Amino acid sequence: RFLLICSAGVWEFIENQEAVEIIASKGPSGVQEAVEELVYEALRRWMAEEGSVIDDITAVAAWLRPPVRGPATAHRQEVTVPDVYEFIGDEGRPK
Repeated sequence: RFLLICSAGVWEFIENQEAVEIIASKGPSGVQEAVEELVYEALRRWMAEEGSVIDDITAVAAWLRPPVRGPATAHRQEVTVPDVYEFIGDEGRPK
């Protein structure tokens, strides 16, 4: 499993399934190469279709580790929204 976040400049010419296949094809160890391939393919398609007009093309991918099973999960600490606000503070800065 991985998380893929892209700007509209990627989604304009790359379908969801194609983006997933590009990232998945390289696996966790090739995530940098896969993201570069995705971005360059979007750029290539923008150039072919629109010439010199190109939207923002940004992509971030992160492979997720499977959840830990067994006794280790019993010690997991839950984080709630008030905990986050206490850390961030009223003005968006860590306390």
